[in-house]
Amino acid sequence: NMDEQHPAAAGSRADWRVFRVPADSEEGHEQAAIDVLGLGFLADMPEAKHNLVPESGCGKQWRRLLASAGEPMSPHARLGLRIRVLWVQPPPEVEPIAQASEAEEEDAPQKFFIVDATCQKSTVKKFFSVSGKVQVRLPVGANVAELRGILGWDFPEKARVLAERPGRGLCTLLETDTVPAHVVLTDFRGRRNFYARFTNAESKRVLTMVIEFFQRPEGEAKLTTVWQAAKGDEGRYGMILCQVLSDDVYPPILRALGLPDDEQPLHLIIGAMDHVASDWSL
Repeated sequence: NMDEQHPAAAGSRADWRVFRVPADSEEGHEQAAIDVLGLGFLADMPEAKHNLVPESGCGKQWRRLLASAGEPMSPHARLGLRIRVLWVQPPPEVEPIAQASEAEEEDAPQKFFIVDATCQKSTVKKFFSVSGKVQVRLPVGANVAELRGILGWDFPEKARVLAERPGRGLCTLLETDTVPAHVVLTDFRGRRNFYARFTNAESKRVLTMVIEFFQRPEGEAKLTTVWQAAKGDEGRYGMILCQVLSDDVYPPILRALGLPDDEQPLHLIIGAMDHVASDWSL
């Protein structure tokens, strides 16, 4: 009975993870991955020993395929006909900690680091082709799921985050894996070069600075000019106002936060504050 073995997790299975193959540190991991993926016929071919050498191109692609079998199953995944056994991993048992007050959380400075990401897109002729680079500001210790959250719609659900692993080459990272300083993003479809998500303290600072700008005489004059140029058209008013925000308001704010001010400032701040609309504390 899983509830008796892990009473802390009884009543909820949201944090439990289900695998199709045992952990890569356990005996039989590679053969189980081959069986689950139905790749036994390739492994049994006479030339397989030569073609699947880890350092070769085919060998690296082979390792990536096997690594994909070791990822946790999604909650809605179907069990294939080749699956005979499943491995279930309970959530780690942690001691409850005292909740810090909202003021304490905002006062505590959060540490960040910049992730350099190479973007790749699948093509018919090539398994991957390089399409550019982006940078993402992440909290220190952030995992892949947090990276996906910041990239948002620009990073499809089925796209993968890859990183070099010693002795294994380029491997797919799990959602719970800590993000290293250099990664590869597959099927990335964004057009920006920098991504971030503001903390609550940063979001409040941004909103305050925007209000202060338009309360100054030059800010009020800008709003008057925008309204006159729009000639009563609300859609045109919004477009011109966005241009003012992009040119005059947001760049100084980004500089104050220590972020690049020349990487599409309007879209950078909108993306970094996408959580504000649902946070009533802001």
